[in-house]
Amino acid sequence: MTTLPLPSTSTTTQPPTRKRSRYQVTERDVAIVDAVARHRFLSTDQIAALFFPARGGIVSSACRTRLRQLVSAGFLTRFDRPVLRTEGSKAALYGLATAGPDLLVSELGYELGDIDWRPSHNDVSWAFLDHQIMINNIFIVLSQACARVGWTLAEWVDDRILKKMHADPVLVTDEGGRQRKILVVPDAYCALACPDATTGGHRLLRFFVEADRATMTVVSHNQQRRTWQKRIHAYGEYFDSPQIVNTYGTRRIRVLTVTTSEKRLQSLKAATEDAKGKSKYWFATEAALSAETALDAPVWYKAGSTEPVSLRQPE
Repeated sequence: MTTLPLPSTSTTTQPPTRKRSRYQVTERDVAIVDAVARHRFLSTDQIAALFFPARGGIVSSACRTRLRQLVSAGFLTRFDRPVLRTEGSKAALYGLATAGPDLLVSELGYELGDIDWRPSHNDVSWAFLDHQIMINNIFIVLSQACARVGWTLAEWVDDRILKKMHADPVLVTDEGGRQRKILVVPDAYCALACPDATTGGHRLLRFFVEADRATMTVVSHNQQRRTWQKRIHAYGEYFDSPQIVNTYGTRRIRVLTVTTSEKRLQSLKAATEDAKGKSKYWFATEAALSAETALDAPVWYKAGSTEPVSLRQPE
């Protein structure tokens, strides 16, 4: 997994200024701060899933206590989401605070440039935060699913690195014959290492990941509007270009899209098929994914097919 920096919004709970001399930093504390740095933001539930696993997904008091201490020590910053009265409480989010990068430098030997974090990175919208949390949910589910079946999540690269890797735009022609250059930057890239019965070694299953929160228009006659269908056209050009082989050494990469509902899934799938997207585009709802289902259960829908399949099924 790539090492990264990160983030949040103006409703931040700033840690009080206090001495940290009596705070005993544990290896797990360092791992939590490192994970927050890598993933920009993590929710209480996500930190609990990664570092304080419990039956039924219950967040333990030990997890909550440790997070309070990490905030008080100045390593993390807490964000409390605004909620409606009818919604009930939502899990708090955590980003890096000022002392977080220094901890990673002293304990893990990082260079500050490896972390690439500034306090201004925390000034982001709630829409950005919710999208990032959805991406991180996908990471956690795939990590747990791999561990469950003896696979390995060999690579996970987020869009901060991908923006550099995908810096060259592709040329896309719209229905009116107009051409324009578009950057194709997935929300994440991952590679799963699974046993290869033929060679006795391992092979990599590669994926681009899209976290769709139903905020993008699916199809529009307005040529200036960003739409899902235009994104698929751009993906198609990218898959046909030499750029993908130069970057990844292969074209055998599937696009996994996780979205908010069955209705939205079917809309995205139909728009993908209309854009001549083929079976490399797979769709699932966030609610359908878990450690038990993400790899083995038929919860994924391929463009061009009607029956759900499992992720283990070949492309």
